[in-house]
Amino acid sequence: MSILRPILSALLCMTIATSIFAKDLFDEFTVQFDNAQLSQFTGGSLEFESYAHEFSVKLEPNLEGQVMFSIGRHRYRSTIVPKDLYFGVRISGYYGGEVVNPSFTIDDSYRNVFVDSNMIIFQTIDFPLPVLFDSGVDSIILHFSNSHGFNFHQYYTIDELQVLETSTPSLSNPLVLDCEKQSIMIAIQGSNGIDKNERKTISKELSGLFKSTHDPADSNVVSILQFGKDIEQYASTQDKKEILSTIKDYKKSGKTTLAKSKNTNWEAALDEALLQQPDIFILVTSSWSNYNSTGRATINAQHANLIKKCNEIKANGTRLLFITSGLYEQGRSNSTLLGMLSAADTKSVTDDAIHSGMDLRSVDLVSMKGFEDFRLLDLSSLIQCKVQAELLGVN
Repeated sequence: MSILRPILSALLCMTIATSIFAKDLFDEFTVQFDNAQLSQFTGGSLEFESYAHEFSVKLEPNLEGQVMFSIGRHRYRSTIVPKDLYFGVRISGYYGGEVVNPSFTIDDSYRNVFVDSNMIIFQTIDFPLPVLFDSGVDSIILHFSNSHGFNFHQYYTIDELQVLETSTPSLSNPLVLDCEKQSIMIAIQGSNGIDKNERKTISKELSGLFKSTHDPADSNVVSILQFGKDIEQYASTQDKKEILSTIKDYKKSGKTTLAKSKNTNWEAALDEALLQQPDIFILVTSSWSNYNSTGRATINAQHANLIKKCNEIKANGTRLLFITSGLYEQGRSNSTLLGMLSAADTKSVTDDAIHSGMDLRSVDLVSMKGFEDFRLLDLSSLIQCKVQAELLGVN
C-alpha cells in the first residue's frame, strides 16, 4: 500500500462540488447526483456519467434495514492515458449524524483493487465490488475521484441496490452428540485463492489425521470434495487408503485448470452437504463466493440464499466449521459469513489466538492470515469422544 499513499492523500483532500440533482428512482431510495447525471436505471441498477474529476452520488434509503449494492462497471474516455492512473470511491454512511463505515467483501481475486478504510482504489473493475452496511443508515455518499485530477468522461453503474428490511434469522450451530460413528465432509476450495505451499500444508494435516491411530477414525465416513465454479472432485469412503489417496490428489492438483480459476462457488459445496447430511461439514476457503447456480454472482447477490442453505443444513443436525484465510479481517464484512454460522453467537478464533489445544467441536469459525497456520489446528479433536463428553457434562 505504500505506493498508493500519495494517491490516497490526493483523493482524500478533494472537495465536493455544489450542484445537486435529485430524483426518486426506486421505492427504496432517493438518489442525488453532484457533478454527475443519470444515464439510465432499471430495477436495482443505475448508470450515471460525469465529465468532472470528482463527483458524488448520495443514496437515501426510504426503508429501514441493511443497505447493500455493488460498484458494477466503470469506463472512461480520454485521448491521454497517464501512467499509474488510479480511480477511487470513498463511501461514507450516516445515521443520526454519526458516521457508519461500510463493509467490503473484496479478496485477492480482485486485480489492482485496494481497500483503505472506507475507500476503494482501483485501476479497472473486472468484477462488481460488493458493499454492505451491516447496520441501518439514513444516507450514503459515494465520492468518486482519480489520482491525477483529470476531467475524464466517466461512466459508472451501481448494481444490486437494495435494502434488506429483515435479515434471515440464523439457526444455532448444532453440537455433534455421537463422535464414534459419524460422517465428516470436508469441502476445500480448489481455485487459485489457495497456493501450492498452502495446499501442501492442508494436505499434510488432513493426511496426519487419517493416518493417526485414533480408534474413532476407523468408524468415520469421510467425504472430501474440491470446488471451484462447481464440484470438481468428490470421494466418500470409510477406507483410510482411499481417503489418503483423495488428499494426495488434492495436493497434486495445484497446476490444474481448476487451480488457475478464480471462480469460487460456496453454494455448490453447501448443496452437497444438504444432500449428504454429514454430522460435521468443514468449509476451507480463502475467497468470497463469486459464483452460483446462475453463473457469476457477487457475495451480496448470494447473501440471503447462503444463509438460508446453511439454516437448512443445520436443521438437519449438521455442525458447520468454517476455516478461512483472510476473509474475516480483510473483507471486514461479517454479516454473510457470521449469518451462515450462528450470527452474533458465532464462536470465532482468529490469528494469534489459534493454537493446537483448541477443541474444534466448540468453534464455528477459524480465521487465519494464511493457510500455513493450518498446521496449528488439532484436527483429531473432531473425532475424540472424551472432549465432547466433557463438553456435554457426560461422565
